[in-house]
Amino acid sequence: MQPTGNNEKVAGFLALELGVKIKRLNLPFFIPRQGLIKAIDSDKYAYIPDVMVLDNNAMKNESMWKKRRRE
Repeated sequence: MQPTGNNEKVAGFLALELGVKIKRLNLPFFIPRQGLIKAIDSDKYAYIPDVMVLDNNAMKNESMWKKRRRE
């Protein structure tokens, strides 16, 4: 289910505020437009967060971040 109304307003506000802080402090973080957060202990469950902040340095080692090819 996609969020609507006030939830989107709050998520947008948080993303903006976090983005400004990240840029001002020159941190190696970014806020992706969309993505799934997978549970560490299960391959079956994931959710779409309203806002997520990722560490750009850590993503270099994340195999799931790389583009998947269909073979």
